[in-house]
Amino acid sequence: MFSGRIILLQITRPERQIRVAMLGRTLSFGLLILTGACGANSPAEDDTCGPEGCGQAQQAFACQVAVPPQSPRPTASLATAAAAEPAPVGGVIANGTYTTTAVEFFGEFASVSGETIEFRDGFYHRNHTTYLATTGEAMTGFEEVGRFSTDGSTVTLEGTACVAGSPASNTTWEYSATDGGLRILRGSSGLMWEERYELRH
Repeated sequence: MFSGRIILLQITRPERQIRVAMLGRTLSFGLLILTGACGANSPAEDDTCGPEGCGQAQQAFACQVAVPPQSPRPTASLATAAAAEPAPVGGVIANGTYTTTAVEFFGEFASVSGETIEFRDGFYHRNHTTYLATTGEAMTGFEEVGRFSTDGSTVTLEGTACVAGSPASNTTWEYSATDGGLRILRGSSGLMWEERYELRH
């Protein structure tokens, strides 16, 4: 039991402690520790947890350093008219390098994207190439680094372009983590497609 009146309420981080000091005839001190785990693929605030609590992790990648290799043009196919778009289920995105191997479109398409993305502890390094569907010629590409987080069946990328003028991601995709890979459902201008990635290492 505490006695006296409350003169101080202090909340500190990263320890997440609430300290209450009581002053009166009797001086007593109470300490309540609130704990919280760092969630998988959720680096936004509490990335690195240790004896001193959780804190902001540093970016794991740098532009133009150990750039993931360019993905070759993936196999592209048009889904049958009766095919339904898949229902993403989410899951934990394991650390590693993922490469696009196939893309299934739910409508007519003129180009196909090849991606190599390295995911590591809430960060990513991405090498994107857009190929012409008819000839397989590489048209455009970009490199970026950033942070990612998952929420249910969605993954959000917040990136920084490595070359001035290149697009930077601030986007959310639907995804499913599979045994040895990823499936990502994306869309633009009314066209939907599913990208299939293989975990290479």
